[in-house]
Amino acid sequence: MTDIARDHVISATGVLRDFNLAGILDLGDVHLAQTVARLHRITDPRVVLAMALTARAVRNGSSCIDLTTIRSEVREDLLDPALRDLTVQDAASHDPDEATALVEALPWPEPQDWFEALRSSPAVADPFAEVNRCPLRLDDGLLHLERHWVTERRIEGFLAARRATSPSVDTQLLDESLARLFSPSDPLQAQAARAAATSWTSVVAGGPGTGKTTTIARLLAVLAKVHGQPPTVALAAPSGKAAARLHEAVLGAWAAPDLAGWSKPRISAGLTVHRLLGARGRHGGFRKGPDDPLAHDVVVLDEVSMLDLFLFERVLSALGPRTRLVMVGDPHQLSSVEAGRVLADVTRLGLTVSQADPTPAVVELQHNYRFSGAIQDLAHAVRSGDHEAAASVLSSGDDSVQLVDVDLGHASSTEVPGLLDDLLGPLTSMIDAAEAGDAPQALRDLDEHRLLCAHREGPFGVGRFTREVAELLRRARPGHGHAGEHHVGRPVLATTNQPDINVFNGDSGVMVSTQSGVRLALGPADQHRLLGASLVDGLETLYAMTVHKSQGSQFNHVTVVLPPLGSPLLTRELLYTALTRATQRVRLVGNLDQVEAALARPTRRLTGLARGTRAEHGPQISG
Repeated sequence: MTDIARDHVISATGVLRDFNLAGILDLGDVHLAQTVARLHRITDPRVVLAMALTARAVRNGSSCIDLTTIRSEVREDLLDPALRDLTVQDAASHDPDEATALVEALPWPEPQDWFEALRSSPAVADPFAEVNRCPLRLDDGLLHLERHWVTERRIEGFLAARRATSPSVDTQLLDESLARLFSPSDPLQAQAARAAATSWTSVVAGGPGTGKTTTIARLLAVLAKVHGQPPTVALAAPSGKAAARLHEAVLGAWAAPDLAGWSKPRISAGLTVHRLLGARGRHGGFRKGPDDPLAHDVVVLDEVSMLDLFLFERVLSALGPRTRLVMVGDPHQLSSVEAGRVLADVTRLGLTVSQADPTPAVVELQHNYRFSGAIQDLAHAVRSGDHEAAASVLSSGDDSVQLVDVDLGHASSTEVPGLLDDLLGPLTSMIDAAEAGDAPQALRDLDEHRLLCAHREGPFGVGRFTREVAELLRRARPGHGHAGEHHVGRPVLATTNQPDINVFNGDSGVMVSTQSGVRLALGPADQHRLLGASLVDGLETLYAMTVHKSQGSQFNHVTVVLPPLGSPLLTRELLYTALTRATQRVRLVGNLDQVEAALARPTRRLTGLARGTRAEHGPQISG
């Protein structure tokens, strides 16, 4: 997500100053480039600029930049109409032509000269050098920060090492187990279970409702049968809510009559990935790794699309050589907030059961068991980029899918039909429950409706709607919110990781009244915890949230504020992710032109993972 710099960096000079004043580089980008230039005695402004732009790319989710396209990408980001009022330059804030002229007037190096400057710089390593102290790495025309390049190579190395062998399995027993537990009407589920049984690393992909957790429960039963004894299983996900939901769904699937009598694996409670790895609290780092690997026979990792490069690499490094990894997720969703697109890249790697067995280890489930009707039809149309099918669903008159043509860049949220009731109704019920000390009900009310935005700031952003909803709520309930930051009935979103108290970025909760005073009810309604609110850092009021932050959650009703035409955030993956957060009804605030533009634009996120362009004799970075 692009945040255009508001503040000038006083210490910036030369090209860094020019690009900072234009709103392209922010404080962190400039300071990183200045620090590296000083430490490595870099004087070539082309190399310094490349360093800063690579840092900017990482901030926006890519792990590298392409010098031949970075100029056009930066121009497109700067012209995002949803952020124009945040730019430093007044002219660029209101006139796209002047903004374009501003970008084009900057001292951009010519790509060929830029490449030559980087190739000859002592700060840049070539792709076949050993791991070194150079801060940058040039590989196949892509410029990486060295740390990201090494992490991607380590991921490739771990996956390749896990493919070198395959588990020893009684194939007759496996075939019999698959035939008993899986219906021939959906062969992909059995195929996914077979891949998990016959390989150390596999992927069960699919959208919401395609039976991923049912498949996981049954493949665990199959593994228990072929394993000879009940295997130990860790269920994990990036967020606490997603981990709890995975655990509940897997255990619920074991209630199926045809699983009666099957050996049940020893399944741990749902864990966040940080907790699985033994995060060391505020001091950082993890206890689990190559020297102290995970002891589980099977690790099921859900919502893998939410993992960034570094956390995924840490998971792989903590796996024992005889621990099966089953990754679960939807590769069509948005990728992590941090750099990388792990699940999408892994599905493109051509992962197979083993080096000796070319059977695909990635299986994407297709049949939808949970959802039907307009939401599912629209999600399918969006995922496939079929704008005609999407328009047909949106014009069908089905109440579960609404397209409301209101330009929220120039209108209040109160002008969206029905939105005021959807916002204030559940929030009022949530406050009543919180005041009565009913934490489970307050948490259920919190998830009744969610307002989703692509941007954090600006006229289409979370900040704007948070302020609007807060004002509407104060009018509806005079006096609400006057009791200080931790007032009863305040919905909150955690924005930092605090593994020492099992709180992680993206966790949501409500301030509730208890006999001991105001406490924060956090987590799923049926498995919530009560914490002292002052213990949790970085709490934000949750009246609206970004689509990115909503991943791993589902809500009964969802309202999606579509980015305006021309915004680089108006993408197919963003629309698909937002749609699939809703279980009953979704409202899109925008028009058909915005929907069509989203379908025509896949997310732009550049990585060096799964490119398949490095020569076989390149450096081997292993665990």
